[in-house]
Amino acid sequence: MVIYKANTNERRNEVKSEYIFPTVLIALDIAASIPYAVKCNWRMAVYWLAAATLTACVTYTGGEV
Repeated sequence: MVIYKANTNERRNEVKSEYIFPTVLIALDIAASIPYAVKCNWRMAVYWLAAATLTACVTYTGGEV
């Protein structure tokens, strides 16, 4: 029986520095949609959620869908 042993030099769970700003921007876009949703302004709520979705797609997929 072979047991896989992870390389001790391998970096785990590190956040790439180029993902920090887009991740914060996604969180802010989602936060921006909340007051509009509470006041039932669905057009603006969907706008900010779509902005967060677009940023996530471009950031984490490299623009390739």
